[in-house]
Amino acid sequence: MRYQTKAKAIPVNPVLLSKNAFSGAELIRSHSSNPEEDVLRFAESLILNWLMGGTDGHAKNYSLLLGAGGQVRLAPLYDLASSLPYPRQIQPRTATLAMKIGSEYRLWRIGKREWESCARELRIQSKELFDRITQMAASLPEAAERTAHRLARDSINHPVISSLVDCLLAHCRKCAEAISKAA
Repeated sequence: MRYQTKAKAIPVNPVLLSKNAFSGAELIRSHSSNPEEDVLRFAESLILNWLMGGTDGHAKNYSLLLGAGGQVRLAPLYDLASSLPYPRQIQPRTATLAMKIGSEYRLWRIGKREWESCARELRIQSKELFDRITQMAASLPEAAERTAHRLARDSINHPVISSLVDCLLAHCRKCAEAISKAA
């Protein structure tokens, strides 16, 4: 995570962050002007990376923005990419997230138990986290499909776009099933 200023980023010691959500949430809680909202946004970023197979969501892809009057907020997400439409390059059974969910990095092994652990680490109510996962798993494929249609209207066509839409739909269904199973 970095502090973002007008012209440069001031790095936070990466040892403080390691590769777990707990460290990122604690850093946000200790510096954000609105820690509860920013921790929820951070949780949503973890959910998004899981749903889209975002294997590059590491700590250096998060920033804290410094605003007027000393306000500090979690920056909007950036540097997002999905591994899902590239199964030859990043095999689904070996794909790992950059930050672990609970104690698990492997995309296909993350389920209800890992998210319950993550909720405890983030100090978020499990029900709130599971409701958000369910909402995002339902809305992400629809948003991808709408975006694909807009791109096609603008004559931006590439096979990876339709592959991504199909992969997101299938993966989001799997993720929704994974959190509905008993731990």
